[in-house]
Amino acid sequence: MRDTDTHSTAEAFAALADNDEAWTVSAYDPAYASATTPAEMTRFLCELWAGRVLSTASTRFARSVLAKQIWPHRIAAAFPHRGVVVAGKTGTIGVIRNEVAVVEFPGETPVAVAVFTRAARAEPVLPVVDAAIGEAARIAVTELRRPR
Repeated sequence: MRDTDTHSTAEAFAALADNDEAWTVSAYDPAYASATTPAEMTRFLCELWAGRVLSTASTRFARSVLAKQIWPHRIAAAFPHRGVVVAGKTGTIGVIRNEVAVVEFPGETPVAVAVFTRAARAEPVLPVVDAAIGEAARIAVTELRRPR
């Protein structure tokens, strides 16, 4: 809200979605916000799935919450197959549109995938970008799938 000189979260997101403004906000600068890389996120997800980050109960809970991802239009859209579980989390603010997930096919080793993007436009809904995130994830996961 400070960066956009607005008075509410809704106003700040509306300002960031205005393509006629060129905002330089701290949320885009890793020096001022929490930041990570796709490699770090996939490593983290692998450690989480292996049970090396949290207690057994907390690991089950975290995996369960991630499997209830309510936004099915990015990575999950690339895996509409029966029995496939996609457990993920989006990270979207303005032009930054990221998603990480673990994709589990029955009888196969789970695959962690992260797709980080910076869109040319800041609209809250960008179906072409969301589809590209799903397609990038599908290509990566397809290359990495292997039976247990």
